[in-house]
Formats: sequence, structure tokens, C-alpha cells
Amino acid sequence: MYKRCSAILMLVVPLTIIAVHTIVLRGDEEIQVKTPRLVQEKRKPTAEDYEGLFRLADGEFVRRLPPPFPASRMAYYRTRHAGQAGLIPRGPGNIFFRWTDGNVKNWGISFGSGEGAGLPTILRMLADVYPQEIVADDDVKKLRIPGDFIVDVSASRQRIVENLEQVLNEQMDLNLTIAAVDVRREVYVARGEYTFVPINPQRPRIEIYGDKLNRDPSVGGGGSGDFVKFLDWVGMWIGETVVSDVQMPPTERISWHYNLDGPFTEEEQRRAKDPESVLKNVTLQTGIVFEKQRRKVPSVVVERN
Repeated sequence: MYKRCSAILMLVVPLTIIAVHTIVLRGDEEIQVKTPRLVQEKRKPTAEDYEGLFRLADGEFVRRLPPPFPASRMAYYRTRHAGQAGLIPRGPGNIFFRWTDGNVKNWGISFGSGEGAGLPTILRMLADVYPQEIVADDDVKKLRIPGDFIVDVSASRQRIVENLEQVLNEQMDLNLTIAAVDVRREVYVARGEYTFVPINPQRPRIEIYGDKLNRDPSVGGGGSGDFVKFLDWVGMWIGETVVSDVQMPPTERISWHYNLDGPFTEEEQRRAKDPESVLKNVTLQTGIVFEKQRRKVPSVVVERN
């Protein structure tokens, strides 16, 4: 009669089989028999693991994953942003996702000091709020928000900022009030008939600049979109809200280009973004004129209680 001195433990985890020695007693004699044993296999974290942490529940519009991050975050970064990871191995300060049709989609990454993006960047990425639309004290605008976010793109701006307020207050104890409301304030109003006259016909885009164009025209940011988005980007450059009273805005897609050569001094930046100079140069290229007025416009008011 044999007496087996061993036990079997069943685990519902990834397993692998390895050979071990089991002692079998036969009377007073010990016999070593090689038998298999199941042990847990360690699985490397994947990009899919990290994306899975951002699947929103019904009624959830914003989710934030604060640091410290799981190992799957770096797996995500090295897989989905391999080129960037080769240049900046430490990883981004923030990652932004969008919840679209029940799927987690990459939207963007930001780098910086490691303390996270500023509150205006968070609002821009999640609720499409431009910096010039934010009504807040400077100390609130300077708040740094670490962590990764996902937003439900089908939600309204109001729902998103309300959910963001709740998330930031619960996780960071910021005691903020964030509200999407109309506020009467000074804005620039665009009027006139749009007639595009490019500075450089070889680069058919509107140059956004104050006192001078870039020496190298390939340097500088910019974008493309409809007329309203163009005005939003002009406003972002000068730090003022620009709204349209243009009766027949262009229907074609517009391209634009920011001009600020670096390195630059604080005075050079001020001249490059001076509202009167920039808008005068936009008028020369488009025929659109601008007038400053007080109007009630969509805004996001952020207060610290």
C-alpha cells in the first residue's frame, strides 16, 4: 500500500505545469517520484489592461486615475506611443482617453514638470473649453492636476464639468465649484465679409502673428477647421474671447498658423500676442474686422470655496 504525502491546490489563475519530486512511502522505504505540479504563471501587464481601467459605467461621464499608476500604464505608453516612448522614456504627465460608442480611444498625452497639466489644459481636453472661456482667479488657473482621464464625448459640457468637479473634489480635496454658464464680459466681435488673401500663396493659410512672421515658416503650431474654430484659436492666441457676427462665414475648411520664434523673451511674446496687432493682421488677410463689446457668452466659471 502506498501513502502519498502531497496535496493538490486548485486555482483559477493562469497556470503552468512544472516537474517536481513527490515522496511516496512504501512500507519503511521512501521513493522519489517525479510528478507534475500546477503553479501560478506571472503575466506581463499589457496596454489592454490599462485601457480596461477606463471603461465608463452608465451615468459616468468623467473618470480620473490618480498616481501612483499600475505597471500597465507604462505598457500602454510603450505600445500605443512607441515613438514618443523612445524619445521620453519616463512617460507622460497625463494621458487622455475618450469614451466613444462603448470603446476606449486615445485622445492625447501631455508632458511637463511631472506635477500634471494645469486646470485649463484639463478643461480643454475633457470639455473642449478654451482658456479664454475660463473665468477664474490666477491661483485656480495655476492648479496642477496629475492623473489620467477619460471623458464620454456624448455628454454635454455641463454634465462633464459637473462630473469633473465631483471627481477632483473627492480625489484631491480641492473644494472647487465648476459651472458652465453664460457670463457678460468683454469680447471681440467679428464682422464683415470674408475674403481670403494669403500672405504666401505657396502656403495658403492665415498667419496669426503680432509684430512679425517666423523666420522659418515651418516652425510654429496651428490647425484647421471651420470659421468658428478659427476664431477660437485666434482668441486662444491673444487670450481673449472672439465671437462671430459674420453673416456669411466661409464654408470651406480654413488653415491657420501661429508665429512665435524661439527662444523668445517675455517682451517678444507680449508683442507676438498683442490683441490689437494680431487682429489687425487677421483683417488684412481675411477682410474681417473686430470690435470690442460686452456680451453674454458661454463661459466656465471655476471658484475655490
